[in-house]
Amino acid sequence: AKLMKTNPEVVKRWVNEINTAAQDKSAQMVQYHALSLLYSIKKQDKLAVSKLVATLSKTQLKSPLAQCLLIRYTVT
Repeated sequence: AKLMKTNPEVVKRWVNEINTAAQDKSAQMVQYHALSLLYSIKKQDKLAVSKLVATLSKTQLKSPLAQCLLIRYTVT
């Protein structure tokens, strides 16, 4: 989160890897943190957030925390 505030361009270069981590079924905390980071990257763009929610809604998130975040992002 600190790197996102100081140098967001560096974080945005890693979006593909973050997407892969968000869909990783073996590590629940990784899914949660990846989803949180993706949202912080895309929160200024409503269309990007809706695409993110739509994409991850189709996959089975193993992390209950990630599922809660996805519900929260759907509502906002």
